[in-house]
Order: sequence, then structure tokens, then C-alpha cells
Amino acid sequence: MFDSKRLGSNIRKERERLGMTQAQLAEKLYVSFQAVSGWERGVTPPEVENICKMAEIFGVSVDMLLFSRDDGVTYRIGIDGGGTKTEFLLFTETGEVVRRVLAEGSNPNEIGPEACAALLCRGIDRLLGGVFRPRAIFAGIAGGASSGAAPEIRKKLQKAYPNTAIELDGDFINILSLSEDPMHSMGIICGTGSNVFVRLGDKVDRIGGWGYLFDVGGSGFDIGSAAVRAALSARDGLSGESRLTDLVKERIGDVKAVLGSLYKEKIQYIASFAPLVFQAAAEGDGKAQEILQRNAGRMAELINTTLKKFNFSGKVIGGGGLMREPAYHSLMQAQTKAEIVVPDLPPVYGACAECCLRTGVAPDKAFRAQFKKSYTEITR
Repeated sequence: MFDSKRLGSNIRKERERLGMTQAQLAEKLYVSFQAVSGWERGVTPPEVENICKMAEIFGVSVDMLLFSRDDGVTYRIGIDGGGTKTEFLLFTETGEVVRRVLAEGSNPNEIGPEACAALLCRGIDRLLGGVFRPRAIFAGIAGGASSGAAPEIRKKLQKAYPNTAIELDGDFINILSLSEDPMHSMGIICGTGSNVFVRLGDKVDRIGGWGYLFDVGGSGFDIGSAAVRAALSARDGLSGESRLTDLVKERIGDVKAVLGSLYKEKIQYIASFAPLVFQAAAEGDGKAQEILQRNAGRMAELINTTLKKFNFSGKVIGGGGLMREPAYHSLMQAQTKAEIVVPDLPPVYGACAECCLRTGVAPDKAFRAQFKKSYTEITR
């Protein structure tokens, strides 16, 4: 419903934001300053034509001018972008999640920087709905730090939201900021790819995570490709059949016959064979168990190297789909001195916490508790 008081308040707020007097705004609209005064006090509403002109002058949408809240609450946006899914949250300074939007993957290495920027803008627009004005946006997306496209994507976002503080980084930052002490934190990502990150104050560094061409184990891609190799080896008679090779054949038939098509698939598809390894291992398949042991050992090696190199002490935050596999978690934990914890909050919380940190606000326990409560409610 149209609210002349809210419109008037928004006109005043936007005019003052630009350092403009009522007389100066009136001059641009060819009306009297008394008319502007009446609009701002909610006494008389402006004509539609003048509402549209003011929206253009202020650099906002008409919906934002008509419906934007003037409730004194500071809103921010946190974004967690992966290869298959991107999650957007609008939240308050107290940690209350107000709105949530889900979209497809946003990795610029896979969809390109222009498509990534467009996807992020669509998600943000849906989140705001022409009503909210965020103070800051932080997007932690896969490939956001390594693709070289981050400056271009950020520039496009800043153009779309000119009066908002915008930061873009890799999704590993979201994992680090899941820690209760995000400025002294260490995290691992075990998903399609894998790596280990550490943050000590303003310094962030990593061990591993050099991509599927150069990494040598620990990821969903590595485990999935090992499953396909096992099936090919059994097909050639180089090794025996097993429960794992049976599961691979059940899924794709004769693996040698479809080998050409496998080479055309994205790495996510190869990683999708990893669950077959976990299933076979749980059913006692020795080959599958060996694959998991080897890959978990590689991750433990990366963790132990990071602990030593950076003299890090504290818990290690575990993120990525493979960390939801208790067997894999246990295998890693058995081979490292650090305690590996899987937090009870989603990676997008880390993006929200990082958004606060980069605007000079340190999330406390009350913020964390309020986020957890409201996020649970909004995702039911």
C-alpha cells in the first residue's frame, strides 16, 4: 500500500544523502520548495512524473523511493557462490536473516566474468525487491580470487549499486570466517576441489588448491576419477572386479565405451562419482577404502604442512561436501594433530560475518546466535 509518509521520508533521506537543499531539488523539478517541503512531510504526495524524475536524480529505482524502509536498521548482504549453487542472504547488523535467495553456480572460471556479474546482480535484485538498501555487500565465490576477473565483476556490481560498499573474494574466505576468531583461522575445503587456507591478521595464504591438473589428491574430483580408473583397470584385466567397479558400471555401463564422452564433461561430473566410492567402502570394498585412505592422507598432509609452516594453533574449520562424510572426516582426523571441526552454520554465514568485518563490525556471540536462529527459521 502507498504510504505518503514513507515516500516523504525517503525523498528527504535521498536529498540529504546528495547534500541537496529543498530549493535545489525544487529547481531541478521546476516546482516550488514549498511543494518539496510538503512532499517530505507527507502532507501532499508528488505527481507520478515527479516521482520518476526524483528517482532518476537520486540514482535509485522508483520502487526504492516508494517502498524503501526508513526504519533505522542497517542491512547487509552476504553471498556464498560455488560451482553448482549460489546463496544470497540479506541480514541486519544484529545477525537477523531477513531474506534468502538461491541461484545456480557463479564460478567465473566456468561461466565467465560477465555471466557471473549478471547472476550476482539478479540475485541481489531479487533479495532487495525494490524495498531494502544495503550498506555493504560481500561475495565470497569460487574462483573469485584466482580467476583474475574479480576487479571486472566488482566494477559491474559497483555500477549497479553505486552507494553500497562492495567486496569480492574467493569462497575460502567464507570458510575462514566461520571461525569464532576469523582473523586467526585455518580452514579446509573438500569439495569438487580441495585446499587449505590460513588467515593470520591481514595475511591470507594457502597450501594446495592448484586445480585438477596439478593437485594430487584429496578432492571429490580425485576420488571420482579414481573410481573411473578402477573401472577401466578392471575392464582391461589389470585388476579384479569389485563392488566399486560394479557401481560404476551400473551408472554408466561399459566405461571404456563412454570414455570419449567423459573427457568432454566438466570436473563436477567426474566428482559426482565420489559417492560411489563412499558407498563401496561402507560395504567393505578394499579398493574403495584404499582410495579414501590415500586421499584423506593427502588432505592431512596439507593440514600438517600448514600447521608447521605458519605455526598455527587452533581448530581447523572443515568445509565442502566431502566434510559431510563422517568416514572421510575420521580418516583425516586420524592423521593430523589439529582438531578438524565441521561448524553448525552454513558457509554463507561466513560471507555475512566477513561483510561485517570489512565494514568495521566484529560479529559477536549474540550475532552468531541470532543468525543461527533466524536462518533455521527461514530455511525450514
